[in-house]
Amino acid sequence: MDGIAIGLVDLPEAQRQHPLILHPSDGHVLVVGAPRSGRTTAARTVAVAALARGWVVHVASTSPNTFADIAGHDRFGTLVGPDDPRRLGRLLRLLRYGQPHNPSTGRPKDATLIVDGAEVLGGLLLPGFDDHPLESLAGGGTSSLWIVATCLSRHAGGRWAGHFPNRLILPTIDRVEDIAAGVSTAMAGLGRPPGRAISVRAGQETMAHLAIAPEPPPPWAPSQPHPAAPDHLATAPESPAVRADRAHPDQARPLRLLPLPEVPPGLPPARPGWIWLGYGGDDAGPVGVTLAPGRPVGVIGPPGSGRTTILRSIAAQCDETDTPALFLDAAETPGAWNSIDLALNAGHVVIADNLDQASLAPPMLPPTGTLIAALTTAAAGSFQGAGPLLRNRPSGIVLMPVVQGSAEAFGIRLGEAIDPRRARTPGFGVIVAPGDVVPVHIPIPAVQTVPGMTALDSSWLAHL
Repeated sequence: MDGIAIGLVDLPEAQRQHPLILHPSDGHVLVVGAPRSGRTTAARTVAVAALARGWVVHVASTSPNTFADIAGHDRFGTLVGPDDPRRLGRLLRLLRYGQPHNPSTGRPKDATLIVDGAEVLGGLLLPGFDDHPLESLAGGGTSSLWIVATCLSRHAGGRWAGHFPNRLILPTIDRVEDIAAGVSTAMAGLGRPPGRAISVRAGQETMAHLAIAPEPPPPWAPSQPHPAAPDHLATAPESPAVRADRAHPDQARPLRLLPLPEVPPGLPPARPGWIWLGYGGDDAGPVGVTLAPGRPVGVIGPPGSGRTTILRSIAAQCDETDTPALFLDAAETPGAWNSIDLALNAGHVVIADNLDQASLAPPMLPPTGTLIAALTTAAAGSFQGAGPLLRNRPSGIVLMPVVQGSAEAFGIRLGEAIDPRRARTPGFGVIVAPGDVVPVHIPIPAVQTVPGMTALDSSWLAHL
C-alpha cells in the first residue's frame, strides 16, 4: 500500500508547505481532539483518499451518516455504527480472525479500518473481545489491516492508544490535554482552529492543515495509474447448510456486512428439500435450512416468540411444493408420538407444534422423514422429551435468544449472532446449522392458515 495525502504540512523555516502523507507501513494513526475540532471530518478525508487509491475501506463511526455518500463505492466495505453491536462485532472479528468455521477463507487482507469514536467502541460489550477491540486489532499483529481511529483528547491516554505511533492532534481543551495527547511541552497550548493539527510521527512534530474531502471519489478502475491494494478481500462465505444456491463470492468484492431488514419482505418461492425461514446472515439475504431425512429441525422460543407462525409458514411451503407433510398440535393430539413415528417411517415431513407437551418421547427418531418441532426454550434445554432428540443433530432456529436456556437448546454458543437491540422481539432469532450460527429476521405474521394441513387427519394415517 502506498501513501495517501490528507493535508498540508507547514515548514516555516523553509517558507513552504508540502503534502501531509500517511503511509500504512508507518503504523496506525490516531486523530485526537476536543468536540467539534474536526475529528470526523478528518476520518472522512482519510476514507475518501483511501478509496481513490483503490484500497478497501471499512468504517465504524458514531456518525455513520457522515460516510453515507461514500458507502456505495465499489471499494467500500462495511459501514456500521454503535447502534448495531452485532454487526460491528462481526466485522471486527472477521478482520482480526477470519472465518472460524472456514479456515481456508483466511483473514481479509490489505484493508483500511476507520474507527470514528474509539472511546465509544471501547464501551461496548462485543463477543470475542475481552478488552478494548482496538487493543486486539491494533496490537494483535494484524499486519494487513491499517487502522485510523479518532477519539476525544481525554481518552488518548488509554492502553489501546499506545498501539498508534502516529498522531494528528487537533485542538484540545487546554495545554494539559495537549500534553496528555502526546504533544511536547514546547508546542502544547498553541492555539489552532478546527482542522489544524499537530502531526506527531517518529518523534517529530509539525503543524498541518487537514483537507476536507469535497465529494466521493469515482469508481475504482484497475487501469488507473496509481497502485491499488491487492484484491484479496472476499465476502466471507457462510455454511452451505443455511444457504441455497447463493452465488459464489466475487474475490475482488469487499466484505460488506448488511443490517437485517427492519421489515423483511416476503419469502422466496418454495423449493423442494428446503425451508425458507427469513432474512439474515452477512448479506441479509434469504436463509433457511435443508430438509434432510433423519435430521430434526427445532423451532425454539418462549411463548409469543412466533413459533406457531413459523410452523404454519413451513407447512405452507410443503403444501406449495407437494411435499407429503403432516401438521399437528401435540397438545391437542392424543398419542402424538405414535402418529409422528408412523409418518416419519413413511418418509414424510412432520410439523409438530407444542411437542414439549407430548409424553413418552422415543429414545431416537427414525432415519427416514423429517421432524420439524416447536418447543419452549425451557423444554428444549431439558434432558427429557424432545429436547435431547434435537440436540443430537442441531439444526433449527432459536427465537428471542437471550431468554434463559437459549444456548442450551442446541448446545451451541449463540452470543456472536444475537442482536441485543431486538433479542426479545418476535421474529428475530438465530438459525443454528452444523458448524454455524446465523442471525435472522423472520416475517411475522406470515401464513395464518394452511389448507388441508391444520389438523391431524387420522384417515390419512391409516393408509401409511
